[in-house]
Amino acid sequence: MGKTTILYFLVFFTLLSCKQSSKKSIVNERVIKIDLDNSTQQKLSDIFKGISYTLLKSDDANPLVEPYQIHINDKFIYVQDYFNSNVHRFDRFGNIDFIFKANGQGPGEYQQVEVFQVREDTLLILDRSLRKIVSFDTVQSLLTEEKIPKNASSFIARSGRTLFFMNNIRDGSDYNFLVFEGKELIEEAIEIRLGFDKFQFGVRNGFSPGFEGGFVFPIPYTSQVVFFDEKLKFKQRLEFDLGLQGVNELDFIRLNSVDRDTYQNFIRENQLVEHISMFTALGDLYFMSLYQYNKGIHFILLDKEFNILSQVSGFENDIDEMRIRNIPWTYYNDQVIYSINSIDFYNDYANKFAGEKVEIEPDNIHDFFQKNKEELMNDQTVLVSLKLRNDLSSVSKVQR
Repeated sequence: MGKTTILYFLVFFTLLSCKQSSKKSIVNERVIKIDLDNSTQQKLSDIFKGISYTLLKSDDANPLVEPYQIHINDKFIYVQDYFNSNVHRFDRFGNIDFIFKANGQGPGEYQQVEVFQVREDTLLILDRSLRKIVSFDTVQSLLTEEKIPKNASSFIARSGRTLFFMNNIRDGSDYNFLVFEGKELIEEAIEIRLGFDKFQFGVRNGFSPGFEGGFVFPIPYTSQVVFFDEKLKFKQRLEFDLGLQGVNELDFIRLNSVDRDTYQNFIRENQLVEHISMFTALGDLYFMSLYQYNKGIHFILLDKEFNILSQVSGFENDIDEMRIRNIPWTYYNDQVIYSINSIDFYNDYANKFAGEKVEIEPDNIHDFFQKNKEELMNDQTVLVSLKLRNDLSSVSKVQR
């Protein structure tokens, strides 16, 4: 082979390599240290200015069995039933409006919701088992059906582009985030960590809103959050350094490779945080929640520059005195929203206010209970919405 031919191939493969690598994002990373010992008990009114309650009144013939992903917009509340993969749509008062039913494997059908997205009046469902995204109008008439090019477990679609989260599955790529324009792969971001390709995790909220039209995604079972702009291009990765209070990656791989119980016992005994349970823009701030085993939930508010404004380890409910249960489940504009079984809610109310003289005022907790007490005993779902105060950006920053 002559020198000219060799030079030709060298130039060709160099150009090919440059073309391929141009799809891969340069990681812009920042580390934020958090000492969970700085978290304090606070009054609920220090962070939130009000509480509202919504009873989801499901259809008796098609009850909502196991609520999972919940998406709320100005008109409706959409709830995935993890049990049968139906998506229930309620109006904002909690009345059932429509049920999108998992009806099969054929064209225009779906059988399993991996994650869903709502865009105006359109419902988009990713069915990982059938490897497609179907979109429906308000009464489940098919609008589009698109085969997904990768075995993805979460997505966000905007302006002809689709951003996928691969959930540690190497499906033709070593990266966890892939951006497609039509069928063309145009960007890859965040390499799948060594040893994690055997672990896949449930993704409840998927891509959450950021600022300026962008999106954020907390990577499951890490303390990392990835940021994308309004065009779904990768912006940066944020790593929250929890020190000895976070799960070490090597321990995660080693112990989960033995069995799940060994790992669970380890994190309980050492009171560790294994991942970020929620990260989203909330009003003018970022809201993050973490669960530390045997110590409870940490609620952290950050400004847009990621300065910590408030770090809470538990609330005294001085607004309506009801028990704050569970981890935050979803969000809407400036509200953090919890999901609670209606029977548990009924019992909490009865235990708290039994024998007390209460004042029933429009839309307060007592008004809600009196209007719904019969239905609360029917094993349904109550959404508890905590509305963020609008003056929190002036709160003194937590020292780090």
